[in-house]
Amino acid sequence: NETTTESSVGFIPFNLKLKMDGLSGIKIYNKIEVNTSFLPTNYGDSLSFIVTGVNHKLSGNEWVTNLDTIATIK
Repeated sequence: NETTTESSVGFIPFNLKLKMDGLSGIKIYNKIEVNTSFLPTNYGDSLSFIVTGVNHKLSGNEWVTNLDTIATIK
């Protein structure tokens, strides 16, 4: 007897880019908490976001940090 498990719920990995006021201490591979209420309900609270890129920009009198992340399953 072969037993297979099949799920109709899939996961599509995606990138999330965030632009915020200057922030220090974030490093690549850090996890960040994101309110996922804007996502479809089947994602729920099952996602973690891993930082894949950190860029800082100083212009005039403003410091901006850009984070690139990828969604992964907890």
